[in-house]
This record gives sequence, structure tokens and C-alpha cells, in this order.
Amino acid sequence: MPLFSKILVLGGTGFIGQEIVDFDVLKKYRFIVPIREKKYTHPLVARSNVEYIDYANLDINDVIEKISTVIYLIDNIQALKNSDIDPLKYVNSSLLNDILPKLKPNHHLIFFSSRLVYGKKEKLPVAELDDLNPNEKYGMTKLMQENLLKSYSKALGFKYSILRPTNIYTDNKVLLSKNLINIFVRNILKNKPLQVYGSGNQVRDYVNVKKVVETLHSLLKEGHSNKIINVGSGEGISINEIIEIMQRNWQKDIIV
Repeated sequence: MPLFSKILVLGGTGFIGQEIVDFDVLKKYRFIVPIREKKYTHPLVARSNVEYIDYANLDINDVIEKISTVIYLIDNIQALKNSDIDPLKYVNSSLLNDILPKLKPNHHLIFFSSRLVYGKKEKLPVAELDDLNPNEKYGMTKLMQENLLKSYSKALGFKYSILRPTNIYTDNKVLLSKNLINIFVRNILKNKPLQVYGSGNQVRDYVNVKKVVETLHSLLKEGHSNKIINVGSGEGISINEIIEIMQRNWQKDIIV
């Protein structure tokens, strides 16, 4: 990728997008980040290499001609929890569906998918070649989008990379993540009880957003294409174990 290439970051006002544009190693790139007024809950990163434009003024045809890479972070997991939403209709009406036909062989699409495309797995870590069997709408939607972009890539010749991260958390106290770890930390700081559903023995893989951004940097720097990469810690930890670690670190009893 040439120095100072422009990158379109869709969904860039969320905590992952803000970590990306604020990452020192990526400051040589120029980012275009569409925003919707009043749709974000934290101050946006202000850097000379980051350009924010209103979605209302976004001309996809014009922007596509100026960029080399699209990072697709748009994530409507909350909306997809609504039982009335049809995953297929959601995919067909998404911004991804508008962008794919416009990409050319010189473009690279980096798509953030999810570990949930694998469904429930008994063992961790999960490998990229494991069977895909999503059992909820969010995972189904991500898998449909993966297949859609692969088909367009084959037809139009653009490069793609698919990242399948596990549960992402951040150390940044300003950016709001809905990850369990970050929710627990906010509740502890406010002396609020932690809500645990079930026994607390559920095991998940949690990954720091910095590792996710470092993986993204590798894709940009080395030009990997048409690859699928799982991004996680490689180890599982239960909710109860997380609470125990937090109790030791804070040296206080935590209300559950």
C-alpha cells in the first residue's frame, strides 16, 4: 500500500474504529470516517490524518475513487436481536450491499465479521477451517455478508480480508464498549453490582482491541488478501474467573 493511502472506515465512530484511527503506527495513512450526528457517545479522535464527513453528504461513487482500502466495521448486533428482523433482508439493505458493486481490482476490503459464524464450539481456540454453523441471527448475518463479498470479489477482482474477532474489550476509559469486561469495570467504578446470567461458568475468549488493530496493521502493511483470520487470545476464561481477577486487582469485594 502506498504511503498516505486513503482508507474509508465505515462504522469508524465506534470504539474499534476510534482505536484504529488513533493507533500511532497507522498515522501515515489518511482516514475518511463518515459520521451521523449525535450517534456517538464519546469525543472523536482529532488528528490531521482523519477526515470526518457527514453520512448525509457521503457520495460513495466519489469516495471510492479516492481510496485504496475499505474497513467495514458496521455492526448492528442490538438491532439483530429483534426477532422481527429477517437476516437476509438486513443484508440486502446494508451499506455493504451498496459498496461491493463499486469496488475495483485496486481496492482492498477488510471486513470485520465475528466468531459467531462458527456457532457454539466445545473447544477453544477455534480454527479458521472449522465448520461454520451460526445459531443466532447476528452470526447468520455476518456469514451471509462474508459469502456475498467473496462472490463480488471473484466477479470484480478486488482483494478482501475477513477478520473474525472474539469478544473485544478496550483499556480506554473514554471509549464505550459493550463487552462484558468493560461493562464489569464500569459497574465496579460506580459501585454497582455485576449482573451474571447463569452459573458464571460460561467460557469465552476475550481479546484486547490493540491486538485486533495490530492484526489490521499487518494486513495493511503486508498486503495480505483473500484471507480469513481469527483474532483472539487463544484461551478461554469463565465469567467467574474474570470476577476473581477483578477482585484481586481492585482488592475489594465486588457486588454480584
